[in-house]
Amino acid sequence: MSSANTATYSPAQLHGRACIHCGTTDGPLVPAGYVTTQGTEGPLPWAVVVCSDCRRGGSSE
Repeated sequence: MSSANTATYSPAQLHGRACIHCGTTDGPLVPAGYVTTQGTEGPLPWAVVVCSDCRRGGSSE
């Protein structure tokens, strides 16, 4: 994953409760690495997850 603007992702996505690609909270969510956002004191890494559809490349988002 890469650097991102916090406005790009929902709090649920940044806290690993929703898929980082499509935003779903359904189904199994598996670890997908990290995204980094810019905080006031420097970069902030977030452990993110992905749903099974996006993991297979099936999401259009």
